[in-house]
Amino acid sequence: MTSFLGKFGGGDGNGDPLASRLEQIFRIAGIVGIAGLLVCILGAFYDVQQVLRSYLLAYIFWFGLPFACLSLLLLNHLAGGTWGLILRRPLEAGASTLVLMTPLFLPIAFGVSQIYPWAGADHGMSHDSEADSHDHADEVDNAAEHADIAHASTESEHDHGDSEKHGHTSHFNHKELWYQLPFYYGRSAGYFVIWGILAFLLIRWSNEQDRASNPALPTRKMALLGAPGLILAFLTGTFAMFDWGMALDPDWYSTIYGAMLIVGMGLQTFALLNIVTTLLAERGALGELPQPKRLRDLGNLMLAFVMLWAYTSYSQFLIVWSGDLSEEIPWYLRRSEGGWQYVVGFLAVFHFFLPFFVLLFRSNKENPVRLRAIASFIFVIHMVDLFWLLGPSLGYRSPVPHLFDLAAILGLGGLWLAAFVFFLNARPLLANHDPALVELRRFDAAHAAHSGGGPTHG
Repeated sequence: MTSFLGKFGGGDGNGDPLASRLEQIFRIAGIVGIAGLLVCILGAFYDVQQVLRSYLLAYIFWFGLPFACLSLLLLNHLAGGTWGLILRRPLEAGASTLVLMTPLFLPIAFGVSQIYPWAGADHGMSHDSEADSHDHADEVDNAAEHADIAHASTESEHDHGDSEKHGHTSHFNHKELWYQLPFYYGRSAGYFVIWGILAFLLIRWSNEQDRASNPALPTRKMALLGAPGLILAFLTGTFAMFDWGMALDPDWYSTIYGAMLIVGMGLQTFALLNIVTTLLAERGALGELPQPKRLRDLGNLMLAFVMLWAYTSYSQFLIVWSGDLSEEIPWYLRRSEGGWQYVVGFLAVFHFFLPFFVLLFRSNKENPVRLRAIASFIFVIHMVDLFWLLGPSLGYRSPVPHLFDLAAILGLGGLWLAAFVFFLNARPLLANHDPALVELRRFDAAHAAHSGGGPTHG
């Protein structure tokens, strides 16, 4: 009997070892995903707020993969590069999983009042002022002064009463328009519409390129979409991280916050892509393309994102700490006590210094097994980074994850991986009609003929 994946991917899973392996991953991932979400559903009868907190953590982590895949796909069509020829199909498969992540956002949309302080959630409201009360005693005087001024006019009294009605303090009255549920839902819907349209167009034109006798037109379309699409993706991704992450601390803001999370998504995605590429290369599914020099390119890109992650993370810390403002510093104070300070040291060593050091060596990037091990390590450590960023804002007073955190990570991750494998196997693993790939193969053949031998495989 033809396998499920083989049927939709154009091959027989019983005859193709790779398709059979992908089908096995699809089934296991799907079972794990369903089991994890069932635990979350049952847990909601016990503690719905904790389940939603865990779900938000897991959702932002797994959402980073399709979003970064879409952004990197746009970047490659804009700038080119041989790295994109190897990663093209995995990137398209990852971007296609937005069709899954869109409905999976609904629990967050319906549970806003259980997650975000501005919508009425009872966690994370007063942590900032409590954590910094001893070091910033003048904040009390300033708050009292502002309260007197606010009560001096009828308009300010109205604003104060309105903020109490919505469950948050007067510290962010100037954000009242932004923190309105209809506007929040409208923005979130707009984000998914924009991402969905971009992914749909890229994949549609990619299919046209595969079928066309002259692939120049669809290739040009994808190239022209690269620049405006990348700008749209970055802007909407930034505002989405403001809405889904930074809004957990409505009194606090950072203009680099969205970029910091997006860079982390890029690092996480390159880690996964390196895992997928090396596994496919070892099975000969990518032909002659994954030569050591091209694996080295993928390792260098991952190294670049390691450095970008460190740069954006340290830049935010440096700006906030040097500013020494009472409404900003507590965000870091909460993340440097109660055990969270050890997570900071852990991330500094294992999310930057160690990956940075090992990725400096060419041999580690040209060896598929070593590169995959490094990428797997980075992928797991990034979960810790996201937990450190969001956990204290969700009411976690110590870096001890909840059982529902694991269930949500496995549930969403299992479903995402099953969808990724399905889309990956639905089309050929190489875009054989891509003019850049055709030219690259000609170059490799000419180089091999000139050197008197075939290309070196990694």
